[in-house]
Amino acid sequence: MMNNVMRILNSLDIKPKWIFLFGSRLYGTDVPESDYDYVIVSDDVDNEYHYETYEVDLHIYSESKFRELLDAHDIQTLECYYQMDDELRAYLDFKLDKWKLRKTVSSIANNSYVKCKKKLLDGEDYIGLKSLFHSVRILDLGIQIARGEDPIDFTNRFEDYNYIMKIGSDWDKLNSEYKPVVNKLSSQFRKLCPKPQETKD
Repeated sequence: MMNNVMRILNSLDIKPKWIFLFGSRLYGTDVPESDYDYVIVSDDVDNEYHYETYEVDLHIYSESKFRELLDAHDIQTLECYYQMDDELRAYLDFKLDKWKLRKTVSSIANNSYVKCKKKLLDGEDYIGLKSLFHSVRILDLGIQIARGEDPIDFTNRFEDYNYIMKIGSDWDKLNSEYKPVVNKLSSQFRKLCPKPQETKD
């Protein structure tokens, strides 16, 4: 697949500096027909560029845009960071801010949980079930990062994915099974990333 990605980039006159895998093939939830998702950093784009085929989904960023996203603790970009070697991490000189991490992770996890029910009601079962899985997965990712675990285990919630897919579109059962799970993970995560104390005059 990487040869195909390089051919596409050559056709676009884009020379990659760094390439990172993300999506289902990173999380261990891919199936044979899953596409390959990559984040690519290149000096040949001004800001960001998206290219997609049935086989690959390429999110291409300039280094400055990538750094901006990393500083904002964007989840996809953090997943890239925790795949890097020590030399590249030292070059980027990223400093983890647990409060930023909490805001980003909590927002996505909450939105994903709500999205699950909405998509199930709309008849988009697969998207809804994936959304519930991501609610769990992203909280787990945040906990690993906040604990300083390295390397990150991106496949840590694989069994949850299988179980959610097995339950299927029964929202009442999904909610009864996973609301306590999400609440427990959220509580653990908040304790690891407490709100900063307000500055006193």
